[in-house]
Amino acid sequence: MESNVDCNTIEVLEPVWKDNYVAIAMSSSNEYVPYLSVCLQSLIHNSSSEHNYDIIIFERNIGDKDKSKLYKQVSAYMNISLRFINPMNIISKYNLKFHSRYNLECYFRLTAPIILKNYSKVIYTDVDLVFNADIYDLYSINLEGYSIAACQDLMWHAFINNPLADWAKYGTEQLALNDLYKYFNTGVMLINTNEFNINNYSCILLDLLEKKQYRILEQDALNSFFQSNIKYIATTWNVPIVNNIYAKIIDFMPPKTRQQYSHDRDNAKIVHYAGRGKPWNNPGEDLAYLWWQYARRTPYYEIILQRMFAGIKNKSALSKEDFACVSSYRKNVLAYWRYKLFSKIMLGKKREHYEAKRILWKEKLKRAEKIRGLN
Repeated sequence: MESNVDCNTIEVLEPVWKDNYVAIAMSSSNEYVPYLSVCLQSLIHNSSSEHNYDIIIFERNIGDKDKSKLYKQVSAYMNISLRFINPMNIISKYNLKFHSRYNLECYFRLTAPIILKNYSKVIYTDVDLVFNADIYDLYSINLEGYSIAACQDLMWHAFINNPLADWAKYGTEQLALNDLYKYFNTGVMLINTNEFNINNYSCILLDLLEKKQYRILEQDALNSFFQSNIKYIATTWNVPIVNNIYAKIIDFMPPKTRQQYSHDRDNAKIVHYAGRGKPWNNPGEDLAYLWWQYARRTPYYEIILQRMFAGIKNKSALSKEDFACVSSYRKNVLAYWRYKLFSKIMLGKKREHYEAKRILWKEKLKRAEKIRGLN
């Protein structure tokens, strides 16, 4: 297939280190920079001093001020490199469309194999997630004979078994999936860049996306295209949360899938806040406390709080006390469990004292979880 892309005009990156490194790329818009910062903080926290981490951010509009902030965030770590690359000289060759709830940055992952062709492989992730393990372990997976490695999307199993929706029909008729249960989530993907470039897969996929509109953009295209050329990895590497929408359909998961999902939640190496329920909008969201524990360590913590507060339409109904409940959610969770423990082991007046504290902090948690209901 003839390519729309002139490779002579593309900036190609070289690895920062010769060996013992992880290459990881992400897409981010300027608006998403604070959440990118949280994602990076979780990566840093779970990194090892024994390895090097070569991080590349694919973007088109992140300002110099924010780039400087992010550089400073990682600057204390000699084994972590951060760079930015604009892939629009590839993307602009295609007339790519997308639904209003998505953005153009979703397609950037398909340019990574071209721009990073001097890497043998690269991890590509979304930024609405946190790492709970060292991604060196993911990067170490052998990709020989496969173009990509990814996790089966267990939440998709609930979607296709929902009798009130047409996802199974869509997967069969529009995506032409041979096995509906093998659908994978592209929020965490290990890409064999050599295989992609030898076969011109990036351009083939971008051309396909230009011609056909998919519900879940490049994720659907990748699933439709790679059905026998994917290595499935442990689903603990991409564990979706049970947000408000997913909570309504999770019972449609087959029993075996539900059992696997429960195991994954307890052993998650990456927690993915997929879908519309984001922890930065609602601290009471499923597993949001994990995200907020990293958010507090970033240079964007106050900005994240400010945005969350600004997103609440009926501000007159939100008192300072309510706002404090939201901003201190994780701290309040720990306090609640501490007082609950003391209320069980203490005796007499001390027990009464801690039981009263337990009740108070439980109310704080309930209040925080209801705040987004003011929208």
